Amino acid sequence: MHVYGAPATTEPDAQVKHGGKRSLRISADQPSDAAVGQEVTLRPRQWYRFTGWVRTRGLEPRDATVFGTFQIQRSGGQAVLAGGPNHKGDTDWTKVSIFFQAPPDGRARISVFFAGYGKGAGTAWFDDLALEAIDVAGVPVRVTREPLADAEINPYQYGQFIEYLADVVPAMWAGKLDDESFEGLSPYKFAYLKETDFREKPWYPSGAVNRAVYALTPTDPVSGNVAQEINAGGDTPCDVGISQDGISVRADRADVFSCYLRREGVSRPVEVRLHREGKVYASATFQPTAEWKKYTARLVASGTDHNATLSIRFEGPGRLWLDSASLMPEDAVGGWRPDVVEATRALEPGIIRFGGTALEVPDYGDFEWRDTIGDPDRRKPFRAWGGLQPTGPGLEEIVQFCHHVGAEPLICVRVTGRTPQDAAEQVQYFNGAADTPMGKLRAANG
Repeated sequence: MHVYGAPATTEPDAQVKHGGKRSLRISADQPSDAAVGQEVTLRPRQWYRFTGWVRTRGLEPRDATVFGTFQIQRSGGQAVLAGGPNHKGDTDWTKVSIFFQAPPDGRARISVFFAGYGKGAGTAWFDDLALEAIDVAGVPVRVTREPLADAEINPYQYGQFIEYLADVVPAMWAGKLDDESFEGLSPYKFAYLKETDFREKPWYPSGAVNRAVYALTPTDPVSGNVAQEINAGGDTPCDVGISQDGISVRADRADVFSCYLRREGVSRPVEVRLHREGKVYASATFQPTAEWKKYTARLVASGTDHNATLSIRFEGPGRLWLDSASLMPEDAVGGWRPDVVEATRALEPGIIRFGGTALEVPDYGDFEWRDTIGDPDRRKPFRAWGGLQPTGPGLEEIVQFCHHVGAEPLICVRVTGRTPQDAAEQVQYFNGAADTPMGKLRAANG
């Protein structure tokens, strides 16, 4: 017998019985988790029918999920093979039938549950238990729909889980560029995954690269630790820039390009271009100044190409700095891919949890939740499992994604390397009134 919580009384009862001379009565005045089991050796993989009778008086589960019933388990209660319906309150003698297949080793346990996987109080009687082998060949199967419990299922019982795990979040995000903040790509690190192809698309020098010096400079970046610097030398004009391949564009579909630029000695406009092998699908020009400024253009592709190139170019000599570039489809839902939003909404998740190992283990990254809020263009990039995560999908966007799909967001706080005050401030940021310190910051971030 297994008992957790308050003691339970287990004894034969000759007064209340279904058949024979006595039944088994289990009762508890206070919440108790109690069950009686018997180990049996069966024919491996043979089908069996178990039958038993149960009666209850005042049996009320407090938080138990199994009560007033029988269960067939693997030996030692290691796993549930099959179970009967629950009974609570006042019920008359009710027959319970359970069909199950014996495990490969033939060892099983027949369990009589007063209340289990939680606690309950009241009284339950059990009687006339029987077990017989059956031949299921040719036996028709009838499926009926009936509730196993009267209690409503909590809407948060079923949901989804996402985290910064390799390209899980980047694959959900609609942004088409990798390494938007020019921090430099690095491969994901998994002990179980050895040599693999590098999936991310790096920036590379383009144009008259022999005339330019390319550097990631830590001087005054917009976001992260560095900005991309291109220094085109010489006395004669030259066309230089950076490019990224593998950009998917569709005819007549709009993408919004944005990038922070500043220049020194560059007089002619800076051009952004979507192209491939001499065919230009869309382009726009900007006239940057000596100070950082965000430039935006709506690019509508003239054709469909799933391996186009995005180039940012200028005519040298002169020096150009770039940071926080983005190419976002105009139909993105708060930055998320519309098909991902639609598919997740179809799952009808009650709750979506965000945050896992990458938030806690220093080897996988150094997560700081404050770096994932506010202006996405100025957030500090985060490397999870070695790989660079985009700055766009931060905690605020995760919460918005949950709202888009009709789920309650469950945002985990980091518990290692941080203080309880840090966790409290994160909770206040998302839940506090607008006049609280973190609520004011949330309001300031829009």
